[in-house]
Amino acid sequence: YGLVGSEMCIRDSTACVFELDINGLFSVYKKNRKFREISRFPAVKRDLSLLAPQELPAGRIERLIKSSAKSLVSKVRLFDLYRGGQVPKGSKSLSYSIQFQASDRTLSENEINKAMDSIISNLQKQLNVSLRS
Repeated sequence: YGLVGSEMCIRDSTACVFELDINGLFSVYKKNRKFREISRFPAVKRDLSLLAPQELPAGRIERLIKSSAKSLVSKVRLFDLYRGGQVPKGSKSLSYSIQFQASDRTLSENEINKAMDSIISNLQKQLNVSLRS
């Protein structure tokens, strides 16, 4: 950077030069991005504490929660996992936060309760998971 450095008063600094292949960046850019409109209607959160077999992956539980009330569940998040003295041997305790939301209306308490009942029933029947009391 001899001439450029002296012209721009770069004396004791380190200068870096790089070349950017913009066409290369655009070739890996995904043009078919899908966006979903943010709902104008409020979300409702419910927590669910469960007892599950030790070997059952948390991801299977999460997928079943989502599929049990597919059109109403907008988000599922595992926020607690516990193994210890207060949990039966061979089991683990998992707690999930479930967010319900519709894009076209405010959900009623009855709709949310039915969705929760469906989730709990499917967890018990399909994965041998029960509510933690």
